[in-house]
Amino acid sequence: MIVECDNIGVMEAITDCIILHRMLCFFTQCCFFPFTSGSES
Repeated sequence: MIVECDNIGVMEAITDCIILHRMLCFFTQCCFFPFTSGSES
């Protein structure tokens, strides 16, 4: 799954994670990287 995130680009992935934080984080663990430091709080 991490490979897919690399395809679209890290910046693009992070941006999508911010917009669809809950959705993407559920499907792609890529969201967990930038939002691992206390994001569910």
